[in-house]
Amino acid sequence: MESDRPTMELAFTSTHTPTQQPEGTPPILFIHGHGSGKDTFAELLADPALSHRYNLYAVDLRGHGESLVAGPWSRETFAEDVYAFVQKHIHTHTDNSKIVVVGHSMGVRVAVEFVSRHPECVCALVCLDMDCAPRTANRIAPLTTSVAEQQTFPRRFASVSECVRALVACGFDEIRMQQAVSGGRIHTTKQGPGDVWCGVHPWTYTVTASGDGPLLPDLSAQWQTVAAHTHIPTWLLLAENGSAATAAGVEWMQQTMPRLKVYTLQGSHHSVHKSNRAETVQHIVAAAELAQAAGLNGAENAHAASH
Repeated sequence: MESDRPTMELAFTSTHTPTQQPEGTPPILFIHGHGSGKDTFAELLADPALSHRYNLYAVDLRGHGESLVAGPWSRETFAEDVYAFVQKHIHTHTDNSKIVVVGHSMGVRVAVEFVSRHPECVCALVCLDMDCAPRTANRIAPLTTSVAEQQTFPRRFASVSECVRALVACGFDEIRMQQAVSGGRIHTTKQGPGDVWCGVHPWTYTVTASGDGPLLPDLSAQWQTVAAHTHIPTWLLLAENGSAATAAGVEWMQQTMPRLKVYTLQGSHHSVHKSNRAETVQHIVAAAELAQAAGLNGAENAHAASH
């Protein structure tokens, strides 16, 4: 499915090492959740069970991390950004081979939109702690500053502490902002001390959780499309504690897609890839291996998932 929506060049990190990647293994693309960034997947990209076998990519969705803060903010636009990224940065290195897509939280909903629009690009889908059932309410706590203040929030600060103070003044939790610092989303640039980049943006946080953003609009048709018109291995990994997926939502996904494999990761919370990395990696590898064994990942099978 082609789109005339304007796409954005997404910031990303990768372990792309074509001379080391075994022939035939699919690249793996990670898509982060609401208010997050590519840094949330740093431990996965460093895990040898993945990095020694696959080329790994993690993007900053528009308005997040190091990507520009600019609309449109719809889920369709986010999915087309991902498609443009895949075409430019993955397919140019892998002869158009199909990829494994791993989404976390809101990233699941972007991933499902992407797969429904471009099934020829994907050989497996791994969903991390998010259901795809229709949502009628915003569960994200609103920030305390005005829309105008959020939209004009700066992206550069003189120090990390100044940046964190400004974000907390907007209503962000200080502990989470310190985690953004330790994860690298807030960091000193190559220009050195006195130039700190803020990869957390209040307006992005607000607008992506609005009725027009990628988180809330009904995704049932897209999930049904993926269920009915592709045969790709599909996993859903749930948090044992504080899951963002509802029982009813998971049940609906299973009923719509009988092939869906659902697992609850022991001791995990919403960021299952952080709280139980070992099992998360095992399941990602299992999905990739199943796709490879089925011959779904090769360029010669570029249209297999849509028939």
